[in-house]
Amino acid sequence: MDIENTIEFILSHQANAEVQMEKFREGMAELRTAIAAQAEVQAKGYAQHELIMAKIDARLDRAIRLSVQDARAQRKRNQEFDEKMTQLSAAQLVTEEKMQVTEEKLQRYLDSLKPGGNGHN
Repeated sequence: MDIENTIEFILSHQANAEVQMEKFREGMAELRTAIAAQAEVQAKGYAQHELIMAKIDARLDRAIRLSVQDARAQRKRNQEFDEKMTQLSAAQLVTEEKMQVTEEKLQRYLDSLKPGGNGHN
């Protein structure tokens, strides 16, 4: 066996392996760069997502607060309406009673204007 050819063969393969290793290192460096860029994009996306969620939370809080205020105001309006309806109903009853008394008096008056029941005019 030729030692020089063997050494040359080994050196050639070692050089080839070193070239392949350098390509591998470059590929890994590119991959690290790509991963770092993707992580940055994801971090920005996460921050934007958090901002949007905070805005949604604020809107929901405001909507709930306004809904509660409106419900309270509506309850108050309903209570005031019920009170006025009660007053109106009471006033209507009083009016009906007075009308009944007035009708009875009017009927008695009309009856008193009728000629007597003995048949004489």
